[in-house]
Amino acid sequence: MKFPRRGFSLIELLIVITIIGILVVVFLPTITSGPARARDAQRVSDVADISNAVEMFNQDHEAYPNTSGAWVPLETPSDNDDITAIAAYFDKGVTPTDPRGETLVEASLDAGMYYYRDYDNGFIVVANTETDKFTDGYYSGGILTVPTPDTTLATADNTGDDNLYAYYK
Repeated sequence: MKFPRRGFSLIELLIVITIIGILVVVFLPTITSGPARARDAQRVSDVADISNAVEMFNQDHEAYPNTSGAWVPLETPSDNDDITAIAAYFDKGVTPTDPRGETLVEASLDAGMYYYRDYDNGFIVVANTETDKFTDGYYSGGILTVPTPDTTLATADNTGDDNLYAYYK
């Protein structure tokens, strides 16, 4: 009497383990970068919200917030009255902060902040992303441009420069 075969042979198990291993190798980078991509999406959204707040400030005061060309962290409270006034355009009077709380580009700058500066007749809002989804340079509306305007915030010596995302007008 022959017993029915139960279970899997060693060859079948090895094939299944090999296929699972290949799938893990292929999909693991995508799975592990998910939280970083989500934080980057939040950063892009925050930059858009900040830009809208700056535009509303411009409509109310007929000028963009003045920082005399210096980079100013968008935090509340601030020594700059114009930057403090931007916070009024957000819920609870608090401007967004970086979702991870990382230092932006230069170690000397405060962690977890977006930065603003006036530029000619417009402004620049900067965030540092974790992934390479966003290319070097400044993002103006729907147009990606070369790194102009030239600023001291983005130099080749600074870590994170490859993933610098900014909106300027």
